[in-house]
This record gives sequence, C-alpha cells and structure tokens, in this order.
Amino acid sequence: AECPHAALALLEHVFTVIFVAEFFARTRVFTWRYYVSPANLMDAMLVWVTGVLFQWVMPLLNISGGGSAARSLTIFRAFRLMRLARVVRTLPQFKEMWLLLRGLLDSGRTLLWTAVVFLFVDFVFGVVFMMVIADSPHYSGQQDKYRECVASGRSACETSPEKAAAVMVQKYFPSLEMTMFTLFQVMTGDSWAEAIARPTDVNQPGTFYLFVCYVLVASFVLLNLV
Repeated sequence: AECPHAALALLEHVFTVIFVAEFFARTRVFTWRYYVSPANLMDAMLVWVTGVLFQWVMPLLNISGGGSAARSLTIFRAFRLMRLARVVRTLPQFKEMWLLLRGLLDSGRTLLWTAVVFLFVDFVFGVVFMMVIADSPHYSGQQDKYRECVASGRSACETSPEKAAAVMVQKYFPSLEMTMFTLFQVMTGDSWAEAIARPTDVNQPGTFYLFVCYVLVASFVLLNLV
C-alpha cells in the first residue's frame, strides 16, 4: 500500500531536480532577462514555490502540510500542469487539445463579463423578490411560524400549506444575499418549482409568474447568449 506513495514522492523529487536544473540552464543561456516575460516568470514561480519550497524547504523546517495555511498553499502545486501544457503545444499529436485550451484561455474576458451580467440580473431580481415576497405582509409573522414549525417537527410544517410557505420564505429569502443565492438555484433548475415557487404561490397567488419571468430571462435568454 505504501509503494505507490513512495514512488510518487520519489518522482516529485526527481522532477523538482530536473526543473531546477532547467531553470539555471535557461538563466545561463538567456540571462535574467528571460524572466521579464510574465509567462516565464510564472513558470519560474511554479518551479521554486510548488517544487523547491514544498518539497525541500518546508520539510527541512519541519513545517507540516496538514495546517490550514500550508494546505491552502499546496493547492498551487496543481498549476504545475501548466508546464506540461507549454510542452505539448509544440507537438502535432496534441494540436486539437491545445486548440481547446487556447480557446478556453481566450474566452476568459468574455466569461468575466458574462459573470458580471449574471450578477447584475441576479441582484435586480433579488431586490424585486425581497420586496414582493420577503417583505410581504403575508409573512409578517413568519419568524414565529418558523420557530413553531421547527419546534413541532418537519411533519407538522408539511401538514399546513401556510406554515410550509412561511418556513420556505424564512429559509430561502431571509436576506438579499440568500435571495440572490436562491435565485441562482432557480437559474440552474435545481427543483425550484416544487421546493420554492409552489409554496410561495400558496399565500401569494401570482408569484409563480415572477419566477417564470426570472427563469425566462436568466436561464433561457442569458444562457443561450453565452
């Protein structure tokens, strides 16, 4: 059971030695100006941080990787795959894979603005849902109803549609942040009709159309534009 772990640990040291030797060889040939480029500088950081620091320096200083801070830093070791991508891009056998990776990298700016638009739409509809549902007089006593349902058990809440709606509103629409997260759940289609929209429609008939309007804008229009 220890053989694979020992073999992988040995390979970690072998590749770290190779990468460090490559770093000094490039420095000798191209001088330090080679690392003025952001891509080359990032490559050097991958060697010294994820390789030398994690494999040699931290064990010598008896710094365990089990701590939360150390474990967070070790996540960057996964970025060493970027070195592999730089190598395979020059091989004809991996031309299609490199095209896919290049397309993903080139779409980063578009994905960023897409996230901004989604956040804006989610925020606008979140304010509307807070005004229409969370601040509705139908749920003026929802805090007491919610505590009553929790104290009496889940089955007692399900037997009363009004109590179930009160519990749903308290659970999914307590604040603007949670409302936006709830709308994100609705956008992904995660059982929004049965768990969220229908209980709301019990006390406020017609709110179901508000959910349908949000789904049409967020799910059908925006997602199809992307």
